[in-house]
Amino acid sequence: MRRLIAALAFVAGCTSVIHYPTEREVATARQTDPAATVESLTHGRKRYVAKCAGCHYLRSPRDETPDEWPGVLEEMTAKAKCSVADRKAITQYLLAVSGTPDAPR
Repeated sequence: MRRLIAALAFVAGCTSVIHYPTEREVATARQTDPAATVESLTHGRKRYVAKCAGCHYLRSPRDETPDEWPGVLEEMTAKAKCSVADRKAITQYLLAVSGTPDAPR
């Protein structure tokens, strides 16, 4: 039971650093998918956390470039047994965030 609680706390801590999509990322996503919305990108984020955090530490979407993510996803979505819908949602989210420059501070 303690291991389960520790694992849940770890995942919760990791997910807080995984970027929540905004209209900036939607604008990037719409360059290739005109139907992209904050809701669709948020769904992709949720699927990314759900499918990937069970096996390893979640990487920031900006850890890879939009050109690098497809290769990573090809290998990882097969291992995670992602559905076509999950893979599409995760891909849309990761490509939108990785392809959007950080906001000026």
